[in-house]
Amino acid sequence: SYSFLVMAQHGQLPLEPTYPHIRLGDEFWASYTSHPTIIYAEILFISLSLLCLLHALSTSRYHTVAWVAAITSGTANDVFFMYLPFADNFWHAQCTIMLSSRLPLYIPAAYSVFQYVGIATSLVLPPSHPIGRCAYSALVSCFFYALYDLVGARYLWWTWHSTDAAVFNRWMGVPIGSTMWTLVHVAVFSGVLHWQVIGRKGGFLNLLARGVVATGLLCTPLMMIAMGPFQLHQLSFTLSPLEITSFPGKPDSVSISLVISVLAYLSGPSLSLPRPPPP
Repeated sequence: SYSFLVMAQHGQLPLEPTYPHIRLGDEFWASYTSHPTIIYAEILFISLSLLCLLHALSTSRYHTVAWVAAITSGTANDVFFMYLPFADNFWHAQCTIMLSSRLPLYIPAAYSVFQYVGIATSLVLPPSHPIGRCAYSALVSCFFYALYDLVGARYLWWTWHSTDAAVFNRWMGVPIGSTMWTLVHVAVFSGVLHWQVIGRKGGFLNLLARGVVATGLLCTPLMMIAMGPFQLHQLSFTLSPLEITSFPGKPDSVSISLVISVLAYLSGPSLSLPRPPPP
C-alpha cells in the first residue's frame, strides 16, 4: 500500500520484508489506515474457514478431506496462475499476514470456504448422481464467490490487468472469466473428489492423501481443458486461404451462459430425488 511505501522510504520498515511476513505495530496501523476493508476481509474469511473446519470435523471424514483439499488445490491454482507469464493478470492487496509477496493468508482460507460450501451442500443430494452433485456444488459456490468478487473488486482487495483478454469482458466490474473460472473449477474439484475420495472406503489418512494429491495435480489442468469448449464460438477462420483468424480465450456472456445452462441441466435430475441420510 502507499502508506507502507512511505514508511519504508523513511527507514521505518525494511523495503523488502522476508516472507512469510506479519504486519505488526506501526506497520499494521499504517496498513489499516490506508486500507481497512482488507483487514476485515482477512478476519471474515479466516473465521469462516475455521467454522467450515468445525462443520467438517463434526460431519464426516469426506467433508474433512474436502476442506483440506480445497486449501491445497486452491492455493496451488493461485500460485500457478501468479507465476505463469501468460496468465499473470491479477494482484492481491498487501494484507496483515502474507505467505509470499503476492499471496495473503486469507486467500487459502477463502478457497476453503467457497469450495467447501459447495461440496458440503451437494453431499445432501443422492449419491447415484455424482455428475449432478458436481454441477450443483459449482452453482452454489459461484453464488458465494460472485458476491466476494463484487465486494473485493469494489474495495481493491485485488486488481486485474485492465487489457488482458481473459479478464476484459466484465459484469459490474467483475471479469466474466473470473465467474466462469469459479463455476468450472469447482465442478472439476468436486468431480476429482468424487472420483478419488467421496464414497470410498479406507482410513482417513489414505483418503486425505488421495484427495490432496489428486486435486492438487489435476484440478487446474482439467479446469483449463474444460473451459475450452464453452469458448469455441469465438473461433473464426477463412476458407480461401484456409486460415484461423480468431482463437478462443476471451470469456464472454455467451461462454458463461453456456456454462450455467449446462450445469443447471446436469444438476436438475439429482434435485428431484429423495435426499439420502448424511454420510
